[in-house]
Amino acid sequence: MTKLKTAMIATAIGLGLLAMGSGRGVAFAQASSGGDSGVSATASGNADTSVDKPTLEKAAKAYMAVRKINLDTAQQLSQNTDPQQKKQIVASARSQQVNIVKQNGLSAEQYNQVLEKVDANPDLKAQFASYVKGDSSGPDSN
Repeated sequence: MTKLKTAMIATAIGLGLLAMGSGRGVAFAQASSGGDSGVSATASGNADTSVDKPTLEKAAKAYMAVRKINLDTAQQLSQNTDPQQKKQIVASARSQQVNIVKQNGLSAEQYNQVLEKVDANPDLKAQFASYVKGDSSGPDSN
């Protein structure tokens, strides 16, 4: 599970590139979910960490593709010393990430919010991990 958390953080950092145009990094906005169809828990007393199942599945699918982009980008950056080329590599990766997330039916902000909620909620993290591993039924609840 530590590997998943590390990978999720790396992905969030990678998607942080999406918001770097303003120089502020990723801002996670509060989103309220009206349905009870997802896993939910309360962290820090009043923060809503619920995500409905379809959104969690979309985020997991996007996560796998974004993670591959991040790994490929890291390899390209490590093999390149030209700052201008590195900027182009990052810009290309950013564009690919945005497209992947959109193709999965989420905005970059929604995707980042889901990852933040997954990181804050152990039950949600377990369900997310099961989707990443390819088990769409989620973890067993005995």
